[in-house]
Amino acid sequence: MKLDATSEDATLFAQIVDKIRTGRMPYGAFVVSVVTAYVSTLGFFIGQPDIWRWWVSSGLGIVFLLMGTVGFAYCEVRCSALISILYFVFQIPLAWLIGWLSQWAGLSWLLSLFLIGHAVALLPQPGVVLIGVLTVLESLVATGVQGNLRAALSVGASTLAGVVFVAVFTNVAQREELARKEVERLAAQLAAANDRLRAHAVQAEELAMTRERNRMAREIHDGLGHYLTAINMQLKAAQAVLSLDPQQAAGALEKAQHLSGEALADVRRSVGALRASPTKGRSLPEAIAALIGDCEAEGVFVEFAIRGEVRDLTPQVELTLFRAAQEGLTNARKHAAATRITLTLDFAARDRVRLVALDNGRGAVETGGGFGLVGLRERVQLLGGTTRIQTAPGQGFQLEVEVLA
Repeated sequence: MKLDATSEDATLFAQIVDKIRTGRMPYGAFVVSVVTAYVSTLGFFIGQPDIWRWWVSSGLGIVFLLMGTVGFAYCEVRCSALISILYFVFQIPLAWLIGWLSQWAGLSWLLSLFLIGHAVALLPQPGVVLIGVLTVLESLVATGVQGNLRAALSVGASTLAGVVFVAVFTNVAQREELARKEVERLAAQLAAANDRLRAHAVQAEELAMTRERNRMAREIHDGLGHYLTAINMQLKAAQAVLSLDPQQAAGALEKAQHLSGEALADVRRSVGALRASPTKGRSLPEAIAALIGDCEAEGVFVEFAIRGEVRDLTPQVELTLFRAAQEGLTNARKHAAATRITLTLDFAARDRVRLVALDNGRGAVETGGGFGLVGLRERVQLLGGTTRIQTAPGQGFQLEVEVLA
């Protein structure tokens, strides 16, 4: 507990020092003005037997200065109404006593004007008015002219003018200081926001690069993987019939060569980061029909059905459905050893399109899929769609993709 108290005191002391150094009130001007006023009163007491008054008032002036700097800064740090009231309860009588001892009413009047500035900083408006009234009354009492109405009005008017001037000037200075600090705060927030923006820009760039890498990986797998699978099947077919039917083997090799040319073009598009869509220049059913032709050339029968009225789709949706059909056909030939595939493109719903690929292959136990299915799921998710798989050993494999359109 002792360490905590010491730490709290050190923090409070640092806050007070910071207030004196950078606070809203001009502490340096306050000290210089009070010291100058005291030095100017010294001439009234030199050689006089009551010079003790000057020494006593000077000692009290030091107390007034300490309270007006350290005490005022403490009040600003604490922001307590009670502490602020106690500050003025102590300072106002002290200013009157100093004025009485120095036998110069102007000194107590000057000190009271400084208290007006402090009141503007610490008290609400009624408190400032009360301090101003007390200052005017104190000036009247200190001059000893209560019985002279004309002199009282003159002193009261001049004191009131001084009180109003100090109050207005202090208020304006405070507003300017608050405005400056608000500008500094906003500038700091702007700088922090710029730092966050730069950090977000870096993250966005990294995310964009990651997404582009994933996109390119999907493109290479969906495009090149499909062609390589088809080429591999054609080469196997050619090898199987090479000795029995050279003409059929030559046809398979020719088909493989044609597919390798398409694969090379697809690789060039992917490496060049071109978003050339396989459906460009033809409708989605036509693009899928071309895939079916390649599949049937390998001896796999494909039944293609279209439900509903075919309508225009966005390039992203068309490409995703095309890749889904391509993935379903490739998996049926490459992994499922299927001999029959049913492919359905469903436009029946107004706000979505569904593609279903069902084969009669060996099926699977795991439905997680390889990279192709993972990439397909990513494509579908980016469009807000869903991917569903139904399979079991010996019961074929069904891939269903549904996207908003």
